[in-house]
Amino acid sequence: MIDSLDLTKTIFDEINISNDLVMDFDGSAYSARDYMKKYYNGMRRQFERGVLPKAYEHPTGAQLELTYRCNQKCRHCYNQSGGDNSNNPSLSLEDWKRIAHELGELGIFQCVISGGEPTLMGEGLFEIMDILHSYNVKFIIITNGMLIDKEKINRLKKYKYSWFQVSIDGSRPELHDYVRGVESWEKAVNAANLVVEAGLPLVIAHAVVKKNLDYLEEMIDMAYLLGAVKITTGPFSYMGRAVLNSDELELTEDEKKKVYEISNKKAAEYKGRLQVGISSEEAISLRMKLIEPNGVMLIRPNGDVKFDCVAPFKIGNVLTEDIQDIWDKVGKNVWSNPRMVEYVNSIKSSRDLLTVKPRINVDEDELLKPFERSL
Repeated sequence: MIDSLDLTKTIFDEINISNDLVMDFDGSAYSARDYMKKYYNGMRRQFERGVLPKAYEHPTGAQLELTYRCNQKCRHCYNQSGGDNSNNPSLSLEDWKRIAHELGELGIFQCVISGGEPTLMGEGLFEIMDILHSYNVKFIIITNGMLIDKEKINRLKKYKYSWFQVSIDGSRPELHDYVRGVESWEKAVNAANLVVEAGLPLVIAHAVVKKNLDYLEEMIDMAYLLGAVKITTGPFSYMGRAVLNSDELELTEDEKKKVYEISNKKAAEYKGRLQVGISSEEAISLRMKLIEPNGVMLIRPNGDVKFDCVAPFKIGNVLTEDIQDIWDKVGKNVWSNPRMVEYVNSIKSSRDLLTVKPRINVDEDELLKPFERSL
C-alpha cells in the first residue's frame, strides 16, 4: 500500500479511460474516479483501525504458470504461450511439487493454476494440486478446455474451487477459432458443459477484439445458457502477443465505449442470475492495487517470481532464492516500491502499455530492487 497520496498524485487524476464506470461486487455501477476515491478512503480507515495490516508477513495466495506450452496460439495471449517460448527452460515437476509444499507451509489459502495450458502437464497437474489440496488450498483453474473430458473433470472435481475458468472468445465457432488460432470452439463449449455438470462454479473469460465485438450480447446470453455463474469480459489488454497483433485486434475508442455500454446493459438484465464482470482498464486496476497491501505472488514456468500479470517486473527466482526471502525482501511491500509507483503513474490509458517500457511480456521483465520503506 502506498504510504501517502502525495506519492501518486495521479492516482485519481490525469488518467484517460474509455469506461468511466466500475462495477462493484454486487453489480452496482460507480464513476471510476469516485469509486477509486471511495475505495482509497475505505482502505485508509481499515489500516488506521488495525483491521488490515499494511503488509502481510507471508503471501496469502499464488498463481502458478505451470508451463509455457499451449495447444492454442491466441492472437491476444498476454504471455505469448504456445509460441517460441514453448522450448524455453522450465521448472521440473519436482520443482513445482517443492514449491507447492513451500506455499502450503506458508499458509496460502488460494492458488490460481494457469499456463500456457495447465492440462498439458498431464498427471503432474494432479500431483501438484494434491499437495496444495492437502493444505486446504482453494483453486482457480484457467484453461482453454481442449483437454477437458469426463475422466479429467471427474478427477478435478474433488478439489475446492473459487471458480473454474474456461476461455470462450466467440459465441460462434468462426469467431472463437479466429481469436484462438486453432479450431477449438466445440471443445471449449463441451468443457464448459462438463464443468457445470460436475457442480463446479463456471466462469467464462471472453476477450473482445474487433472481429467478435458485434456478437458480445450473444456471447453474454450464451454464458447464461451454459450455466456460468459469471462471464468476465472487456477489451483485450495490450500485453504479450496482443502488442504484436494490436493493429489487427484494436478497437477504436467508440468501439470500446460500445463494449462497456453493452456489458453494463447485460449486467443489469442478468442481475441475480449471471454476474457480468467488466474488466477494469489498466490505468484504474493498477492504481487500485497501489492502495492495497500485496498478498500474492506469481511464479512463471522458468521460476521467475512476479506479483501481477499487469506489471513488467520480477522480484526474484525460486531456483536460487527461498520463497519467504523473496517475499520479505521485495514482495510484501512491492506496491510501495518507488519504481512501481513511477511505472503506474506512467500508465494513464490502456494504450500506454504499447509504448511504456518495459512492455509486458514483450520486453524482458525488469528486476525490482529492494527499498527501505519509511515507517
